[in-house]
Amino acid sequence: MKKKIEILVWLLPSCALKSKLLRMFGHDIAPSARIGPVLALNVGRAVIGQGTTIAALNIFRSLRLLKMGDGATMGSLNTISAHPAYQALHADVGSLIMGDGAIITSRHNVDCSGIVRIGDMSGIAGQRTTILSHEIDIMLNVQAAGRVTIGERSVVLTNCLVLKGAILPPQSLLIANSTLIRARKTNPAPGIYGGSPAEFIRSNPLDGGSWFERKESATTKLRIDLPRGPNSSGNVRAFDVGPASSHTEKCLDGGERRLGCEI
Repeated sequence: MKKKIEILVWLLPSCALKSKLLRMFGHDIAPSARIGPVLALNVGRAVIGQGTTIAALNIFRSLRLLKMGDGATMGSLNTISAHPAYQALHADVGSLIMGDGAIITSRHNVDCSGIVRIGDMSGIAGQRTTILSHEIDIMLNVQAAGRVTIGERSVVLTNCLVLKGAILPPQSLLIANSTLIRARKTNPAPGIYGGSPAEFIRSNPLDGGSWFERKESATTKLRIDLPRGPNSSGNVRAFDVGPASSHTEKCLDGGERRLGCEI
């Protein structure tokens, strides 16, 4: 009965009462965190930081630990799951750990049977990326769980496959439609990676204004990369978008997708 009640609490809209009830179930939910209606089945412990947002319609299943740092953001329609059998073999597996300001956008599939760690200010961008922290060892006929690491201020672009043992170094980029396999080195060089399997392409020069050096997690500046009509000026313009109004936040029930969730 207790587990059924907890499932119902996770399904509530974002509000102070929901956070308070989740704390009563043993979770550590910051007062300023916003958690929309989500389906959470057998989540051992959630640690949700200040200013963190989890949008509606996510699924969490059989996690030992869901940890999101201050200002971290998760969009909608993600599936975050783990196979519980591994958790009897190791005290740390079954974990998703997101650093401060880390982002998972929408419609991704993250297998946390091992440990998935996403560093501070890093992002799983676009849509349809799959992260797998377990695999079948064909030679030994055994299923093995391990670690996937996305370094600080790095980004995985849309529709990538990230496999057990993979490491994306800090301040690095994984090009869309790439497959990142087990790292050959403990500390691979930062830079741009791409291909299947992904290989180092070149270093990632930083010029002081790039996404990798941003001060805020969300990216709110917009630009249209299309030819302008005959009645438009020839200038390319970018616009800053301010934070949502309090009315908008209330209507979206704490689960709104900030622009930072759509990188």
